[in-house]
This record gives sequence, structure tokens and C-alpha cells, in this order.
Amino acid sequence: MVTLFKMVKLDSMTKHEYEWCRRIIEKLKTRKCYSYFDKQLPRNSAIIKQNEIALIPTDISLVVQKLEQNENYKLIEFVKDMRQVWYYAMSINTRENPYYLMASDFSKWFEKEINKYTQCEEEKWIYKLNKARTMIKDLVQTTPESLLAQPENNM
Repeated sequence: MVTLFKMVKLDSMTKHEYEWCRRIIEKLKTRKCYSYFDKQLPRNSAIIKQNEIALIPTDISLVVQKLEQNENYKLIEFVKDMRQVWYYAMSINTRENPYYLMASDFSKWFEKEINKYTQCEEEKWIYKLNKARTMIKDLVQTTPESLLAQPENNM
């Protein structure tokens, strides 16, 4: 039998990963309606089996608790737990419910933040450089006609 996936032991978070997780939490706290997701939501036994309740975080405060208290907590677990918070909120509310819509919005925001994640300081620098390059390109493309018509000053 051929194994397609190699089992890899993942170490706990690096300082860079931990700081990224903390920044995500701090950014979340500044968003409207954050408080709904930072408190214990009612647990729906139809969605979560009784023996799984302790394993699945249903609000951000539980994720923060795991982040702060578990030295073996991994970045991939943080991402999974945050996604679970949004999924749980959407699963106990109907699509028309404002809480469902807020959870969906938070989920989309979180996925965008994940896509911006950088593995190290060098990657972070490259990300910022590419962002600045895109901004400069956009500025050049939208140069006002009045500036294009001015003759160059030779010094």
C-alpha cells in the first residue's frame, strides 16, 4: 500500500506566527459586531455532538484562551479554530439572520487576512514592496492630464 501523505510533526508556533495571530485578534476587536463572536454562543446539540463540545471553539474568547495557554498550539490549529467560529455561527442561524451575515463577512475578511500572511520577515518585506509597486503603478496610470502636458524642467 502506497501512502500519499507523509506524516510530519509540526512544532509549536514561532514568535512570528504568534504575533500574527495576536494582530488578527486585535484587528477583529476593532470591527463592528466583534462582541457577538467574543462571547459564549449557545451550543446547538444537533450540530455538535456532546463529546466534541470541548474540542470545537464556538467563540473567539475560546480561541484566544487556547492561543495564550497552550504552548503546543499551532498556526494551522488557530486558523482551523477561527474558521470554526464563523462556521458555527452560520450553522446556528438562518441565511437571512443578521448574525449569519456578520459571520459570513468575518469569514471572508479572515480568509483575506490569511492570504496576506507571510512566513518570515523577508516575505513580509516582499509583500510590502509588491503592494507599494502596485500603488505606484496605479498612480502612474491615473496621472492627471495637466501634469502630462507640462514641459520638463531641466536643471
